[in-house]
Amino acid sequence: MIFCPQESALSFLPALPSRLAHGSARGLCFPEGTVDILWTADGHVEITIRAARDLDTAVLLCGIVYLPVLLAPAIHFGRWEQLLIVLVPAVSDMFAYFAGVCFGSHKIWPSVSPKKSVEGSIVGLLAAVAASCALGFFCGKAPVQCFAVLGLVMG
Repeated sequence: MIFCPQESALSFLPALPSRLAHGSARGLCFPEGTVDILWTADGHVEITIRAARDLDTAVLLCGIVYLPVLLAPAIHFGRWEQLLIVLVPAVSDMFAYFAGVCFGSHKIWPSVSPKKSVEGSIVGLLAAVAASCALGFFCGKAPVQCFAVLGLVMG
């Protein structure tokens, strides 16, 4: 199946997740090259770029394809599951940032990320658990303990 957008290289994005949900998207045509995306039986995604003119074009095409491939499994999620996927990491990052700025004195690894602190990480993890439990309590059907574990994993 070949899909060649005429106006813009980004016009294929709305159709891509539904095509990926059915197994593959072959022959996405761009002026710079062609991208094949194949969802293998073991759940891996194979992306092949053909006729790309240079490395910058290949990186651009991979970047354009990355987000729809990443979000394709979320097509089958419900509204509250999608909210959970977006809300928990956002709350965790916000609380980690503010706690690190206000209370952070013990740096995790200064040579790699000089502004990340142990205090910020702990508060971010606790905020992820709290956000997951709150959303699970009000909207979920599983026990709150399951949402607490999910918050630990997502935090």
